Amino acid sequence: MDAPQPATASSPGNTALLSAALKELTGAGTQEEVAIATVVAARRMTGADGACVLLHQSDRYLFATAESLTPLYLAPDVSPLYQLAASACLRSHTTVNANLAADAGISLPRGTFIPMASVVSVPLTPQAGCSALGFFWKTRVTLASEQLCSLEALALAAGLAFNARLRSEDAAHARERQRRLITDLQHKVRNILAFVRSIVRRTGEVASSPEDFALHLEARISALARIQGLLAIGGPMGIELEDMIRTEMTANAVRDEQFVVHGPAVRLCAKGAETLALALHELTTNSLKYGALSTPRGHISIAWQTDTAGEPARLRIHWHESGASVAAIAPRRRGFGRELIERMLPYEIDARTRFELTPGGVQCEIDVPLTERTAAGAVPPHGRKEDVRRDYRSAR
Repeated sequence: MDAPQPATASSPGNTALLSAALKELTGAGTQEEVAIATVVAARRMTGADGACVLLHQSDRYLFATAESLTPLYLAPDVSPLYQLAASACLRSHTTVNANLAADAGISLPRGTFIPMASVVSVPLTPQAGCSALGFFWKTRVTLASEQLCSLEALALAAGLAFNARLRSEDAAHARERQRRLITDLQHKVRNILAFVRSIVRRTGEVASSPEDFALHLEARISALARIQGLLAIGGPMGIELEDMIRTEMTANAVRDEQFVVHGPAVRLCAKGAETLALALHELTTNSLKYGALSTPRGHISIAWQTDTAGEPARLRIHWHESGASVAAIAPRRRGFGRELIERMLPYEIDARTRFELTPGGVQCEIDVPLTERTAAGAVPPHGRKEDVRRDYRSAR
């Protein structure tokens, strides 16, 4: 390729080309379009065959040629173009390399090799959207000072355009994240309202009086509020089953010596936590009224284990009371708590349950599949006891 003829900075043709380039850069909608507009402008002004753009805070660079006009994101390599452009970031002035080795060039995917004999590296200011631009020619060229000034102006305009597109893309991503968060929040609110509506309806079905209805409804809503607080603290990580149990015991002023918990670390997501928390609340309330917690010498053991032998893995919770006389004093009618355990848990989270009144107190088993509807994070191996220190335990 013949060397482009020098153009003066004040010549009408040079000024017009640079003005047209700035207009195209301003109208570019993406970083790739900015790269294309930059290469097209450099081709018109100096006959450049392509460009290399070093992006800020990225392990990739944007490469484009005047022939294909198809920008590529490539990983940093040992090509002369990339290294020369990268070295420009360490300097404050434009560098011209017009005597590269005959076999110098850049390798593209699918085995394509583009030779380069001359390179101009332009460092950019921190305000630009990239660190440096490198322009290349396949043959050796001699550029006039006015042409170098034009390339520097083009590089600066391209850098500002990259920055504008980056900010625009970041803003679009932020709006999309906000939209997803709002949609997710609306979905969660609808689920909670549906859950509350179910609690209100079922509480009204078994209440013996308006006072009884108000008392039990308030307690159940409070239990749901407690679990929402734990979920807010745990975030995407969910909440620990042990923390959920201890929070319910603390809320009902159960003495430490009256219960024991034992099991591996298991994190629950919102759906599983909400349903199981309400079941634990009903078991605790029933025990306070009629079971082990109604007597000074009563005791509760809450143990669980995970079984990963099948698909999906399962969580088995055992509630065992001793020291009470449930058979003699417990009400014979089927209450909300038992309805919740025997009917709602299987319906909501596909659990298998067993609820039994014995002379020593309630014996209850809850077998829950650990799926994306119930579990958060990985399920620990069967039988493995993990001593996990939770960062939000001090918040209680």
